[in-house]
Amino acid sequence: MARKLTFSEAAAEAARLESAAHELREMADATHKTAYEMRLRATAARKKAQQTTRRAKTQTAKASDQTSAVHRVEKTGHAVHQKARKLT
Repeated sequence: MARKLTFSEAAAEAARLESAAHELREMADATHKTAYEMRLRATAARKKAQQTTRRAKTQTAKASDQTSAVHRVEKTGHAVHQKARKLT
């Protein structure tokens, strides 16, 4: 059976428990803040990745258009060369 605490022992125990509770609240606040910061970083990283993807798609489309233009020029040049050979 537990012995009865004196008033000063009970007050000391209450102070210790209050201190522990305060430390736990601070830890919870820090964890919450860290989680919030991590969410912000993740959102920023996702947005940057989306922007990079859009930029890459645009550059790929431009390169494809340029390649098509080069092929058209090459085809035309080949046709002109063939006609010139027939004429000579």
